[in-house]
Amino acid sequence: MIEPSKINAQCNGDTVLHILVKDLEIRKTTIGQTIIGLLVNHGCRLDIKDNAGKTPVEYTSKGDQIFRLLQNASNCSTGRNDITSVSIIRKMGKDALTAGNLEKALEMYTEGLSVCSDKGDLKETSMLYTNRATVYSKLEQHDMALKDAESAIQADPTRHKAHWRKGRELYLMNKYDESFDAFLLGCGAVQPVCDDIIDLLYGAVIAFPDVPENRKGTMYTQLFPYCFIQFWPKILNRLSKECKWVGIRYLILGLNTELPTDHAGYGVASSCDTSDIELSTVFKFVEETRSDRSVKNWLTPTLMVLLFRHKKIFLNFKTDTTDTCIHAAVKYALITDTLKIEC
Repeated sequence: MIEPSKINAQCNGDTVLHILVKDLEIRKTTIGQTIIGLLVNHGCRLDIKDNAGKTPVEYTSKGDQIFRLLQNASNCSTGRNDITSVSIIRKMGKDALTAGNLEKALEMYTEGLSVCSDKGDLKETSMLYTNRATVYSKLEQHDMALKDAESAIQADPTRHKAHWRKGRELYLMNKYDESFDAFLLGCGAVQPVCDDIIDLLYGAVIAFPDVPENRKGTMYTQLFPYCFIQFWPKILNRLSKECKWVGIRYLILGLNTELPTDHAGYGVASSCDTSDIELSTVFKFVEETRSDRSVKNWLTPTLMVLLFRHKKIFLNFKTDTTDTCIHAAVKYALITDTLKIEC
């Protein structure tokens, strides 16, 4: 940090702002724009003239990003110039995160928060906290990530990524019931955008299997609201693609593992369209869980419900186009040692 007494020091009549804006190459780069923004925000004066009698802004043109930053800064000491610099800082943080430079990303997001903390832009503050939480999570500092996610929600309760991050961090900390609650609380707080709700509901479904058994009954009822019905088909499809069959089990069978006599299923999504579920991923799942012989006790009834409900879904049970439904059923029987699947 430049000392306040030296920030406006001159060299041959030029302040540091003069030097930067006169260099056409530097001022066009992201790093150059960021440095200029930070200098302005930390007190570098814009009214000082160089030996040619010009202020820094007079070396720029209206088409320059820097012109807008300096012009706005000239009009008001706080306001739009801070927003511009924060935007640049956030972009630098994102670039660092994408490049895997986590320490740099952390530094930039922290700098952005310090710049905009007193400006009243809560949505920007929420965005920065959410982004920094992502960095902390990648650094496996999950307590710090959770703290930032909560700060992001406090700044903007409608930000879905903040709720998702909170739920995710609680999950990674093995606090599955709290994770489930955090995801569902987000569903009620965010804007009713389909993809946002699906992300949050999906997170809740992933957390549910690890919820303590004595709380499962009560917590499962929170998945029954009518407004969730429209989202279950896409969530089921996503679960199948990602081989998350435990989640599918609870959505189709509910808390019961018995095969219903009517093959209907009692889960929250049992009456939804299941024709897009990719049944073939079940083979990968049973291979991964082969050592757990209890899996077949709930997996077979789940498959029976799905296969019974939609005859066309038999096609999705095949592993590839050369496979047959009967071969798929036999393969499943051999792997799981069950003969209940019929085609």
